[in-house]
Amino acid sequence: MGNDTVLRDYIPFFVALVFGVVGFVFFLFIKRARTRLPIEQGQKPLHEEYCGAILNNRKYSLPFVRFALYENFLVISYFGKILLPLESIEVIRIRRRHLLPGLQIVHHQPDAPRDLFVWLSRMDRVRSLLEGRVSLDEVK
Repeated sequence: MGNDTVLRDYIPFFVALVFGVVGFVFFLFIKRARTRLPIEQGQKPLHEEYCGAILNNRKYSLPFVRFALYENFLVISYFGKILLPLESIEVIRIRRRHLLPGLQIVHHQPDAPRDLFVWLSRMDRVRSLLEGRVSLDEVK
């Protein structure tokens, strides 16, 4: 009976420890997504938002992904960083995936994931900023 009491006394400690560790890991992932590349320093993005993404069939949810569009490149920042010069983008398809509208980015950047899809909340704004910069294709 003494062991049951000791274990019961430590349950709140273990629960707090688990929540603390999980919270710290989430904090690190969010901080990593918000860290900027050196090329981004001193530049103001045309559009920036935190979003969800699919990168090589791995799903990342909000707030773990940052999409930033600049004059000549775009950045997708998550646990890693993807820098895509706009000239390396073949086409951006505006389409739905899992019932939500987003951008499927087809590119020829060898060090970036082949399957790039981001869900953005301000699709009209992003579409207008991308027009004339890259080839756009709207898939219904």
